[in-house]
Amino acid sequence: MLNIAHAVLCSDIIIDKRTGQVSYFKAIERVYTSKLPLSISDAKIGSLWICDTPQTAAVRMNLVDPQKKSICLKQFSLDMQSSFQKVHINVEQILFSQEGMYMLLLNVKQSDIWSTLAMMPILITRAS
Repeated sequence: MLNIAHAVLCSDIIIDKRTGQVSYFKAIERVYTSKLPLSISDAKIGSLWICDTPQTAAVRMNLVDPQKKSICLKQFSLDMQSSFQKVHINVEQILFSQEGMYMLLLNVKQSDIWSTLAMMPILITRAS
């Protein structure tokens, strides 16, 4: 069984070379903007994955807009060699076309069924 202990969308991730500790900078969960559409580029998802046996899994990153329309932003294969693995995912670009609550999802295919293991809300608000 594969699970995600945590996932955060942020601007930068730094790993301390001496201790291996991870720092997430400028979490992206609410954005105020004066104009739409809005594009966020070069963001990152910092996540911690846990599994009971080594495995390779198909992963999809989907964005769900306020009208519940889902688009796949990225699909990749994740090779879990240990039971406790930090995974950092580059997010090249996210386009927000309107105000409202968006959800960035990490979905994994297990036993031929896609399931959502992490949800990261992003609230887009027009600044006055």
